[in-house]
Amino acid sequence: TSLMARFAACPREGHMENIIHIFAYIKKHIRSKLVFDPYTRDWSNIQWIEHEWDEFYPGAHKIIPPNAPKPRGKPVQINLFCDAAHANDYIT
Repeated sequence: TSLMARFAACPREGHMENIIHIFAYIKKHIRSKLVFDPYTRDWSNIQWIEHEWDEFYPGAHKIIPPNAPKPRGKPVQINLFCDAAHANDYIT
């Protein structure tokens, strides 16, 4: 919660709602965990597989609203790790 507390000084619209969503997720997924790690990871040595997504999303592009607030503070790195075998069929 200390990483979320930094928004108390200058909260933006939606911060409280997002924090409520985080705690609702934790409450629903008792055996899962969220880790807030202040360190960034260097992924430059990973050989990623490049995919061409244009055939799935033709003409898609990122739209940034003209009234979007300017970024403040340091950039954020988001890493997501999940159990790739979460949908295994344990019966067969």
